[in-house]
Amino acid sequence: MIRNVAVLGAGTMGAQIAGHAANAGMTVRLLDVTLDQATAGLRALQKSSPAALFLPENIRQIQAGSFDKDLQFIDQADWVIEAIVEDADIKKQLLARVDTARRPGSLITTNTSGLSVTALAADRSQDFQRHWFGTHFFNPPRYMRLLELIPTANTDPSALNNFEKFAETTLGKGVVRAKDTPNFIANRIGIFAALKTIHLLQQAGFTIEEIDRLTGTLIGRPKTATFRTIDMVGLDIFVHVAENIYENALNDEERATFRIPEFIRLMLDRKMLGAKTKRGFYKKDGDEILVLDLDSMEYRPQRKSGSASLEMVANVENLPARLKALFKAGGREAAVCDTSKGGHRDVRSRRQGS
Repeated sequence: MIRNVAVLGAGTMGAQIAGHAANAGMTVRLLDVTLDQATAGLRALQKSSPAALFLPENIRQIQAGSFDKDLQFIDQADWVIEAIVEDADIKKQLLARVDTARRPGSLITTNTSGLSVTALAADRSQDFQRHWFGTHFFNPPRYMRLLELIPTANTDPSALNNFEKFAETTLGKGVVRAKDTPNFIANRIGIFAALKTIHLLQQAGFTIEEIDRLTGTLIGRPKTATFRTIDMVGLDIFVHVAENIYENALNDEERATFRIPEFIRLMLDRKMLGAKTKRGFYKKDGDEILVLDLDSMEYRPQRKSGSASLEMVANVENLPARLKALFKAGGREAAVCDTSKGGHRDVRSRRQGS
């Protein structure tokens, strides 16, 4: 039975995982390098939008602390989850300390979004490795139902099965088990789709707002579509995930897709990281939302996107019928929704012939 949880790392994900555990009735310790950092994570949790806490008073179930002074108390935790920076060496250093402080038999997991779960625990004790696996939550944890579980060859099956039941019934998650491959399932697919779309934007001359119009609710995806989603996640995180795949999935037939375009490198250099720096592919200017023009790399007002036929398609309420109408209408808008290579060639030829 999991009643006490220790969350290591009070950044966005760590603090929100702590909040979600508190929502589920857990007693939580939220630790970071310093007490000030952990306390700052709690303050951000209270101000988060959408609200991370079911009730504001749930914050009382979370106690902040530091790694130096409070790591010893994780021996009271039934489940310890590591959610610090995505750096394998830094994670390994902290996990070595956790190995000596945790209670034997307690669960220890990592929220890494794509590092090798097996490699992170390679030097840890046998009991640690038997109770070790990946628990990859998605942002924001209260609202995103998906949870990826990533076992290793050494994970105790009963420990994994028990946690899966806990995640489904107590945390309210839809659990998917993933293999310990670079970026697991969701990020591997999501980054692939986003980069395919970015390459298409460059090849076929679409604007950012056109792509977001085409890859959002129109085709049954979230309204944040492609570029608003990257702004929300953070361009630095997006690039980190893509590079992890490119560097480690050497035999992937689509490996070249994960190579980062130069204009994104330029955005990184300019700290155009999205919501966290208040400018990315979009930027708020007073009451107006500006969009990045990739030709000038400056912000401009958004333009109305889409042809008359697309406007007609957008008014079809039923998603299957809307998709049929979109493909029947043809044109470059229909072709952009075809993720096959043939579709990419087709959209270029349609543009040239228009």
